[in-house]
Amino acid sequence: MSKFMKKFSLLDTRKNRTPFRKNHVLHGMMAAYFIVFIILSIKPVDKFEWWYESIIPIIAVVMLGFLYTKNRLSNWAYFCILTVLILHAVGAHYTYAACPVGTFISRLFGVHRNYFDRLVNFIFGLLISVPVLESIYYRLRIRYIGACMLSVIIILSIAAMYELFQMFSEMLLSNGHMNAVLGYQRDLWDSQKDMALAALGSLISMSTCIILRINKNHKIYMVMYLKK
Repeated sequence: MSKFMKKFSLLDTRKNRTPFRKNHVLHGMMAAYFIVFIILSIKPVDKFEWWYESIIPIIAVVMLGFLYTKNRLSNWAYFCILTVLILHAVGAHYTYAACPVGTFISRLFGVHRNYFDRLVNFIFGLLISVPVLESIYYRLRIRYIGACMLSVIIILSIAAMYELFQMFSEMLLSNGHMNAVLGYQRDLWDSQKDMALAALGSLISMSTCIILRINKNHKIYMVMYLKK
């Protein structure tokens, strides 16, 4: 395996033991997110949707801060989280149904729907499965392939809970805010498709991890985390 893969890949599942005050890479990622968040919070297309969509990311960032000492992830895992948070912030700023990135994709492929939300759901599954796998692999001490399979299930569960969160929000919001927040874009199967893309992204990510792990160890069924 190349030095690049050993340094950045989840397959080299070693704890990042760098203290927070010395982890300058993580400091830079945090600063980048806060800067992007502040910039995108200025004059969003829909203020209500911006703050509504920002609730979960804010809670996630706070939880990651509290869990840093107990469930420390690799910088690669934090980078995956950062990427998803920034994409979500972009979607919240422009609204997912009117995001310029999705508009460009629609024009490129000659379709009418804005597919930015689908893209973000796929990337969510692709990237967030990485920190989920790290947490499971070190916490539960299960076989690597089992941790990968469980990560896919957890990603699908998170996607389903988010769709349920939106559904319950629909019951409380007025029609104007509801249409902006949900972004169904006249697709009755929107929730199911979003969940499927998140699951597909996690399957691709975890399958890649398993294949590369086999290439590294040749005995994936023997791979378990042993506390030193």
